[in-house]
Amino acid sequence: MLDGLSIRLADISDTNRIVEIYNEAIVNRKNALLDEILLSDYQISFRNRDLKNFPILVATINNSVVGWISLSPYRANRKAYQNLKEVSFYIDNHFKGKGIGSLLLKYIINERSKFNYKSLIAILVANNQESVYLLKKFGFSLWGCLPNVLDMDDASNDALIYGKNFE
Repeated sequence: MLDGLSIRLADISDTNRIVEIYNEAIVNRKNALLDEILLSDYQISFRNRDLKNFPILVATINNSVVGWISLSPYRANRKAYQNLKEVSFYIDNHFKGKGIGSLLLKYIINERSKFNYKSLIAILVANNQESVYLLKKFGFSLWGCLPNVLDMDDASNDALIYGKNFE
């Protein structure tokens, strides 16, 4: 474990670093968003988020955010999906390969009774092999592929759906 690393619920003061890390993934085309997000827009969505049921957790080293993970509703308007949540995770490029993603995903999985879900899915850009590796490490399997549905930089890419049932 990295010295000084801790995991906690995010608060509004973390949103600047969350957005910086998120935008790294967008610029590197590891996310299906094509345009960087604005801090002001993210802060609005953060304030309106149900953090009890759909938490955002941050990994910090010496009080600096180096990664984050979130749970989001999947097709929230369809009650039959209420026990399925979408997991997303992002690590600062300077801290990749140090086990931070593993610690965040392990935390979300170990605390699943608190976060009230039976299954998790992650929807990924196919070129995001680091995330594929991490999900497989924790027993997620490929549940689907949406071939050539992502138009990114004048090229098509697949969207992959990885999932895991816990009950």
